Amino acid sequence: MVRVVLLVAPLLVVSGGCGALGASTPPDSLQCGSDEAARRTDCPSSPALAAHLRDRWSLAPDARMTTTCVPGAFGAPAWLVHAIVAGTPHERAATFLLQPTCAALTDPALHDLGPGERDVELEVRDLDGDTIDEVLARRTEADARGRSAYLEVLRVAAGRLLPAGKVRLEHDDGDTRCTSTLRYRPRPGGGQLIEVEAAGAAIAGDLCLMPGVHHLELSAGGLRRRMP
Repeated sequence: MVRVVLLVAPLLVVSGGCGALGASTPPDSLQCGSDEAARRTDCPSSPALAAHLRDRWSLAPDARMTTTCVPGAFGAPAWLVHAIVAGTPHERAATFLLQPTCAALTDPALHDLGPGERDVELEVRDLDGDTIDEVLARRTEADARGRSAYLEVLRVAAGRLLPAGKVRLEHDDGDTRCTSTLRYRPRPGGGQLIEVEAAGAAIAGDLCLMPGVHHLELSAGGLRRRMP
């Protein structure tokens, strides 16, 4: 049985951009506000991205930071950015869409590092065939019920990455263990299907998928199982 969780998030205001850099900016650095920057699709170098984020968030020049950048299509070229900033008493993080001109398409504010954010795996795919990429986040979380891995789908809307559903891919609590293989297939009518081939516990419940191949698609109402 596929357990799809649909979530609703509040709306936030989109942040503005940053000032333009000088003409001596290296090619791999952000060139905020330039016409050439608006046409870029490749991500900047990690040092250039980190420097921009330190300036955006008014951090100390020596603030320790790790960054991930994935290019995508969101009506125009943009980068999916995930950053973790070290600090006390809490580490902070942000996941948002940044245009090559340095304008943020979604809320870029830092927040306390949440469960599963440290080692999250991010990618972008157009699941519903509307030419606008969705964000797919694969994360692992541990709680009183054991350790589980999820794939969560997020839509881009209203200045926010809005959860559209998630599916549990793995679970291990010492007694019950299940795993799965994740693939993507062309979706009739455009877009892509999420294909999950589950193995392990042959039980019906909310901890594991039933063994076999399951197909999920993104509809107007969120992530749902596609029947054969």
